Amino acid sequence: MQIQVAKLRDGLGLLKNVVPRKPTLDILKNVCLGNGEIRATDLETTVVIPFPEADTPCLLPYNIILKMLQYTNGGEYLTITPEDKNVALEWSEGRTSLNVEDVNEYPALQEFKEVVGADLDSDALVAAMMSVLLYAATEDSRPVLQGVILKLGDPFHVMAGDGFRLAYQILPLTFPEEKITVVPIGTTKAFAHIWEKTPRVARATDSLVANITAKKPVHLSFNDTLGIRFTFDKMATIYAKTIDGNPPEFLKLIPEEEPVFRSHFMANDLQVAAQRAGNIASRTSNVLRMLFDEGKVIVEAIADEQEIQSTVRTFNSTGEPYKLGLNNLYLLDYLNGKTGVVKIECHGDGHPVIFQCQNTPRVIIMPMNVNWDGTPPEDETPADEDAAADESAQNPEETETESDTPEDETAETEPEPVEEEVNPEVSQEEEPAAVTAAAEPKKPKGKRKKA
Repeated sequence: MQIQVAKLRDGLGLLKNVVPRKPTLDILKNVCLGNGEIRATDLETTVVIPFPEADTPCLLPYNIILKMLQYTNGGEYLTITPEDKNVALEWSEGRTSLNVEDVNEYPALQEFKEVVGADLDSDALVAAMMSVLLYAATEDSRPVLQGVILKLGDPFHVMAGDGFRLAYQILPLTFPEEKITVVPIGTTKAFAHIWEKTPRVARATDSLVANITAKKPVHLSFNDTLGIRFTFDKMATIYAKTIDGNPPEFLKLIPEEEPVFRSHFMANDLQVAAQRAGNIASRTSNVLRMLFDEGKVIVEAIADEQEIQSTVRTFNSTGEPYKLGLNNLYLLDYLNGKTGVVKIECHGDGHPVIFQCQNTPRVIIMPMNVNWDGTPPEDETPADEDAAADESAQNPEETETESDTPEDETAETEPEPVEEEVNPEVSQEEEPAAVTAAAEPKKPKGKRKKA
């Protein structure tokens, strides 16, 4: 078979996110050609690109071929000839022969029958999924949190959380049935990559502006057994095995009552203040103190008899002066890339803090215990440690050993994951009883505040 270099190069580029760098099976280092398509998989996500020239089944080692094509004239034509467990490629200026596995051993694509589906605006869906992706868990302790949660229906929710933070957005999209599915992180990135690299379908109009601004539709199909499928018409199809288990009902964590305090500030102003305080905050579990009062917020960090303090202007504030402790790394993650006005809403001690910036997803961050007056807060000992405290009272020797820790090492505490009810029918391996098993930040240590 003959394939133009430029076309093959572009097709392989679409598969970048699903060819694993360190595959569990060596055969996954290849892409599969044949039946008028090019296909790649990492066993979780499969991408299929229509390719009429690919009429002979064979495998191509992805990285080797892609590197070679970078230095080959795009107008050239490759003649690809499978030879048992080798594949030969020839062009006007050279040839190569490569060892490959048997094409029949490449993972087969199961037939996907749509149970329910709908055409959606991929522009809105990709933007929301990539915006919340930062807040998905990365550790393996809670697999059900290692992805983007789609709550399909009307309204259409997109969300992700790691137990300490939650991001969510309601999209102006509808789906025929109510479904909840968790799209893996890798699938989300592959979806966004293909959305970015594939062209928009031209409308039947002479208007250049209308064609440039045309929305890019995607068809989302749902299958209870095989997962989901994203189809960009005649350009690419993505198959994904969704994550098993029932995700926490995050929407129940969103306060419905009016906040006790609300204020606004410029994103860049607070970002600079938080970055300035980062070095000192990192010495005390990344605690950043924020004191809102009279059109300003004092941003400070205190550690090892050192202190740094900045003042940031606020406006349109409602409620009494408010004190707040946040994880500085979480705050910087949120502010990264934000411009313009950010709204903050606080619902009282121990309750989630809500951030909103223009049309981006709303983000909830659990606050941290802060020793404002030099004495430990009354609720410093989490409820799940009460039993341990009672047991220590019965074992004086253990109590004396544990009490050697200075008070100032536990004065500042980090947020604790929010506990959430789960479906009792789900097994312990699929869905632990609480979000407390979610990923903890790498640096923070100490006792956590219960939500």
